[in-house]
Amino acid sequence: MTGQAFDVKNKLDYDKNTELLAQGIMRIAADPKLRPTIAELSRITGIHRNTIRQRDFPSERLEAIKENRRIAVIAQRVKAEKKQDPKTVLMQRLEKSRLEVLYWFNRHQESENTCATLDKRLATIRESRDY
Repeated sequence: MTGQAFDVKNKLDYDKNTELLAQGIMRIAADPKLRPTIAELSRITGIHRNTIRQRDFPSERLEAIKENRRIAVIAQRVKAEKKQDPKTVLMQRLEKSRLEVLYWFNRHQESENTCATLDKRLATIRESRDY
């Protein structure tokens, strides 16, 4: 008969822990600041991590929360990219190409100046050598 008393107590504890885990998972799903990990769920509910790991549903739900958050981040990036006006995108590209052309033009000017300086030095060295 004493075995039955423990069975009832264990069943009550199991049900109470299941309810706490469900509430903790709902809290994690609702708050993006909370990390969807077993350690965080353990901290919220006060149930040991090994107890949580022995059950399948908490880890499955936490993985689903992680996946939903990843999808939300990707969707937000895509949405942000789609918001840009095509004209604005083209204007940005045009400005970047203008800057690149300006950069290479300046490099060309520097090279020409360096070449002219080196030609003068060479002429001076030749004159010195011939003298």
